[in-house]
Amino acid sequence: MTQLQTDYNETHQQRLFQVKVLFIIAGFLSFLLSVYLYFLVDEQQGIYVGLWVPSIWSLGALTLSTETRKP
Repeated sequence: MTQLQTDYNETHQQRLFQVKVLFIIAGFLSFLLSVYLYFLVDEQQGIYVGLWVPSIWSLGALTLSTETRKP
């Protein structure tokens, strides 16, 4: 590989890692919000927000799976 390809691959891998971290953080913040709502505000709202966690992580998995596949 040329230096340009190597630099591109390293940059691309760093971007993918950043996106993964963002999805993990978003899911974790959603979890914390759901626990807060469930115990301190309203149980129904806490359950509703708790459903966001798997949705956020599923979206991240789908997004990253199409990004990492090579034609």
